[in-house]
Amino acid sequence: MIDTGGLDPSGAGSEFGTALAMGDSDGDGYADVLAGAPGGAGRAYLLHGSAGGLTATGGVTFVQGSGCVPGAAEVGDRFGSAVTLTDLDGDGAADAAFGAEGENAGDGTVMTLTGGVGTSYGPSALATAAGQGIGAVLTG
Repeated sequence: MIDTGGLDPSGAGSEFGTALAMGDSDGDGYADVLAGAPGGAGRAYLLHGSAGGLTATGGVTFVQGSGCVPGAAEVGDRFGSAVTLTDLDGDGAADAAFGAEGENAGDGTVMTLTGGVGTSYGPSALATAAGQGIGAVLTG
């Protein structure tokens, strides 16, 4: 994670907003938005909800290999091709999950962040064949 203090999804080909999800990731009672931008290696951006609506203040940019996000950012991974915010660990706050459908030459992967710990699930962990592009679609 990189705390940007704001949001800058600019750049040709970022594909910002390809995937969108809403959930309360910080337990403040307001819906937050997670936006995927799978262009290049890919990124995802978290915007926090507030009484005044969405804000980029305190926004977070997620990149593979940074902070607790597993893997390495490589062109073609398409990290952020799918995103979801859902409570994965039962603590009442929405956790982030990201698809990277181009990971490992198109095998794909799903990455989750729960309690500050990142985990990656590739084809063998999900009992699927290689080359399926898993992570293209996530539901929460």
